[in-house]
Amino acid sequence: MKRKNGWLANVSFKRKLALYSIAISAVPVLLVGLLSSSIASRSIQEEVDLNHQALLKQVEYRLNHLMENLGIHAVSIATNVTVERSVESGPPDRNDVSQTMDMAETLRKQVNYSPIRYDVTVIYRKFDHVYSVIHQSIPYSRSVYETIMQNTQTNRNAPFVVTPNTYNNKELMLFRPIPLHSYYTEGIAVLSVSIEELSKVLGDSEEKGQYRGRMAVVDKDGRVMISSNDKDIGAKLASTTDLYQFWKNPQGFDRPIKIDGVAYQLSSLKLKTYDWTIIAMTPTAEMTQRSAAIKKVTWEIIGAIVAFWIIVALTGSKRLYIPIERMLKRVPEEYAGSMEGSDGLKMLESVLNETIRDNRHLRSQFNAHLPSLKENLSRHLLWGDMTDAEIRNKRDQLGLPLHGSAFRVCLVTADDYALLTENYQGKDQSLIQYALRKMAEEIGEAVFPCLVLTTQPGQVALIIGESGGSEAEEETERKLGDIAADIRLGAEQYFKFTVSVAISRSYKNYHGIKQAYREATELSAYRILMGPNVTITEQETEPAIAQSGREIVSLQKSILTNLTGGSLNEANGLLSKLAGRIGESVANPETMFGIFDYLLVELDSLLHEYGCELRDIFAEDLHKKLHSLSTLSAVQEWLAGSVFPSVVAFMDTAQVSRQDKAVQHVLMHVHDGWDADLQEIARQYDISVSHLSRLFKEKTGEYFSDYLIRERMMKAQEWLLRTNMPVKEIAERLHYSTVQNFNRTFKQYTGLPPGEYRKRTGEAEQGEDK
Repeated sequence: MKRKNGWLANVSFKRKLALYSIAISAVPVLLVGLLSSSIASRSIQEEVDLNHQALLKQVEYRLNHLMENLGIHAVSIATNVTVERSVESGPPDRNDVSQTMDMAETLRKQVNYSPIRYDVTVIYRKFDHVYSVIHQSIPYSRSVYETIMQNTQTNRNAPFVVTPNTYNNKELMLFRPIPLHSYYTEGIAVLSVSIEELSKVLGDSEEKGQYRGRMAVVDKDGRVMISSNDKDIGAKLASTTDLYQFWKNPQGFDRPIKIDGVAYQLSSLKLKTYDWTIIAMTPTAEMTQRSAAIKKVTWEIIGAIVAFWIIVALTGSKRLYIPIERMLKRVPEEYAGSMEGSDGLKMLESVLNETIRDNRHLRSQFNAHLPSLKENLSRHLLWGDMTDAEIRNKRDQLGLPLHGSAFRVCLVTADDYALLTENYQGKDQSLIQYALRKMAEEIGEAVFPCLVLTTQPGQVALIIGESGGSEAEEETERKLGDIAADIRLGAEQYFKFTVSVAISRSYKNYHGIKQAYREATELSAYRILMGPNVTITEQETEPAIAQSGREIVSLQKSILTNLTGGSLNEANGLLSKLAGRIGESVANPETMFGIFDYLLVELDSLLHEYGCELRDIFAEDLHKKLHSLSTLSAVQEWLAGSVFPSVVAFMDTAQVSRQDKAVQHVLMHVHDGWDADLQEIARQYDISVSHLSRLFKEKTGEYFSDYLIRERMMKAQEWLLRTNMPVKEIAERLHYSTVQNFNRTFKQYTGLPPGEYRKRTGEAEQGEDK
């Protein structure tokens, strides 16, 4: 079978690079060069025309500007009171010295105010006198002005201009009658502009090198007023010359003309005001020379570019190949075996295919770990140890549904953990835990975007975001109630245990998730008094139950704090108080066992934070042992005499950092009682107070005082908003020595005193409800 592409298919990438470089680069350059040289002549002509027009307009503007200034100053002089009086009374040098000085000063001021340099002469026709500040005064009858006036037909009092060298005059002269309404019978003002001043109209373009030809301004009689050549000024165009024919009819003249043996290309512009013509002349030799220069430069550039690309194609392909060689050197050894052939490009293609396969594998692994990453983030949200910026960054990376202005936490908890562990052992327990979470997730996500995670054995938390607003809040509470009912019904139907669902109130921003979780945890503890399979909210909890539940939960937390801190006697004393409170408020054995079941579950969860579990300490199932006891006193004796001492002993001998225990002890004291004695805790763990403060900062990211104030203020805002508790009682509960200290700290934190905060926040919520 014959190969396609013939010999080119067997050419290496290096050689192909050289061939393609010549074909792609050199050929287009040659074509562009031919095109450029063919249009060079036309572009030169167009350029000359454009330059002529720009230059003519520039000169036109300057001439108009010059004549307008002369006209204005001539009128100013002709209407000047001093000048008019002088014309009436006689020349100043025939009168007193004061009049002479006034006249000279008046004319000098007029000259100084003008941007155009000119001389002023005043003619006294009645007195046969010509007066000038600069020149010597002479009789009018013997001056050139007499000749000009005799040979000029004036139009009443209209001004007129005399071009240089017309009457042996070396300046351009502008005549005006004095007074202005007269007809040149009494006095005349003559403004004279030198040839040097006139030449400035053409001088700038030549100085800047923009124009290398000749220029001339011709008046209506064909006399040259201004010229690049001073010898031409004042000369009259001969009717037999081509320049004269061009001046008479520029549109009908389309060939170059010769002046002094040099051929010129001409352009012209006529000034309507004074009937003058501006003529620009460019040597055709310069145009031809520029065209030839452009062609020469064009072909030199073409030759250089073609030569360059031939060099690149033949000798530079190796350099262009260097990046491929560098990449091949950086290929890991594990990919070296997959590289095929000797052509570097094919080898890189093989490596790229391997990299794509590995990337797909890594992506699949990432997707496999994504649930774990989401659950880990969810735990940090519940713990409140991430900033809003960190949460938003992780939310965007993992694509989490954490949008909303406020958040709630729904806590699904197995009512009888002992029954759960009894019915499901080993792997079955993990599967049931997964099934409970999956069921809660499917029910919750059908209504709200939410995050679901397992917080501890037998417990699942749902983090739900909401948009805000009173109507939206009422609708959210109704939907959350339906979700809780569906979860409880599903657990009752598919599992061998029941669950209760605690729903927190709405808390703003991401840091409110921690408060919502804490509230849901506290509400979940009330199920031991309310009974199994219930939905628990702040609104539906009876005050008596809520008060008893808070006391029991507070005692449980204090017991756990002392156990992990190694304070066995304090833990046993609090256990006695707990037993007494249960005896007063609990009416049935099931509730009593539920309270102690909850205590064991919380103890197991707390130990888990230190890297151990209850089954690491006890071989028997503590929940089964608990339910085998028949009386409250037997339970108390068993916990105080067996369980608590074993936990304290294990914590002392386990591989748990004493420093971690100390920090955890401080956190539990703050969360339970809104205060902590750092000195006492540091002494208990045999470390210094300063070292404990430093450990606390490393663990939480905040100094102890800042952390304590923030926790106190968040609780104070909650009590002010949700209860009618007096400010004094709130201050006492938060361990402030005086109400004034509490008020000052609260105002610094929120910007408002406590009473004003309660009033404004309450009014704002009522406004939203309306």
